[in-house]
Amino acid sequence: MSDEICLILHRKSANRLEVKDAVKAVVKSGIPLRVRIPWNKADKAVVVREAVKAGARRIIAGRGDGTINAVVNALVGNGKKPPLPVSFL
Repeated sequence: MSDEICLILHRKSANRLEVKDAVKAVVKSGIPLRVRIPWNKADKAVVVREAVKAGARRIIAGRGDGTINAVVNALVGNGKKPPLPVSFL
């Protein structure tokens, strides 16, 4: 995943047609995108840690206040600067 962007989506948002179409368009354009859909709150932090460890160059948290909050806390919960750029949808 070293050159990829990791998109972490809320479960319900991942099933929305416009989200699926947007992901397909991004992938079709050649942008390396890995989509992760955490099963529960605890899994969100695991997904973030795995993405960072695998060398993702950007994490995008998409849809859902809980998802965005969990991603931010996983990255900066220790009070340090995030290890990579973070975007929010």
